[in-house]
Amino acid sequence: FIARKQLIVAMTDLAHLHVYDCSCVTKIEKISFERGDYGTSTLLAVHPILPYVLASGLVLLNWDLSWKTTRIFESEAVTAETVVFNTRDTNSFASGSYDGEVQVWRLDSSDPEYSLIGHLKKVTCLDFVTCGDQQYLISGSYDSTVKVYRPFLSNTTLAKKIS
Repeated sequence: FIARKQLIVAMTDLAHLHVYDCSCVTKIEKISFERGDYGTSTLLAVHPILPYVLASGLVLLNWDLSWKTTRIFESEAVTAETVVFNTRDTNSFASGSYDGEVQVWRLDSSDPEYSLIGHLKKVTCLDFVTCGDQQYLISGSYDSTVKVYRPFLSNTTLAKKIS
């Protein structure tokens, strides 16, 4: 859901993004895009302030530019299964992959900033959480574990696993 545009967006496993008008629940666009060899993941995340949707294959689409592909994020990790934008640092996001790896990215680079290793199986959920003045990245996995990371320490890219 893109509240500021009153749109509903949905992703299919055939790399089709469907866009609906909320007021009349009418499909207004169907966007097809090239996502390379990224399986059938249907991940989708709406940026909290910028006109971006991050879709399967880690393809960044800009709705202000008629859903043009702005960037494709590339990784040696297996297909991203989940993704979340950082609401505190809106120039970053995290992805979780089938092989258990969590990667942190910057919107201005196609390559991951760093990786967090810890899960033995597919990462199924991610979220950035702020508690007081500290920010944490939480990940859950099919290995029945939850990992809590402090990914941003003293403005460095050092990540510390705290549990």
